[in-house]
Amino acid sequence: MTTWLREWLTGLIATAMVLSLLYALVPKGTIRTIVRFCGGLVLLLAVLRPLLRVNVEELQLHYRDYQQEIDRQITLYQEENQGQMALIIEEELAAYISKKAETMGLACQVQVETELQDGIPVPCGVSLDIPYDLSLGEWITEQTGITEEKQSWEGEP
Repeated sequence: MTTWLREWLTGLIATAMVLSLLYALVPKGTIRTIVRFCGGLVLLLAVLRPLLRVNVEELQLHYRDYQQEIDRQITLYQEENQGQMALIIEEELAAYISKKAETMGLACQVQVETELQDGIPVPCGVSLDIPYDLSLGEWITEQTGITEEKQSWEGEP
């Protein structure tokens, strides 16, 4: 990369020096105006020369590679995000159910399971380490939508 830049700058400086010398040698008048115009075009070509060497097909290949990498990273981030959301939902809902059980005079450990629905983790099951309690089971169904069939108790009803 630096070799290319050095060559470009050297060519640009050499072109500018030759044009300066040419401008100094040309007499005033119409000829000088024409020489300045042509010299400006030559200097513009020297500035734009790197653009003439660009390989468009190679740029498109690099773009495809980058796009594939971006798509892969987006998928990885989405999967990681879904996993973290599922963990948060499971922990928070387990704490919510435990707190409710505590207010009912029941001490228990709760584990919540989630499943993905349209890319969103949704509670689908719950396990409690206490014998079945009708009022807590109904409350869980009512508040979380987890039916009694998806509730696992230490001593099934």
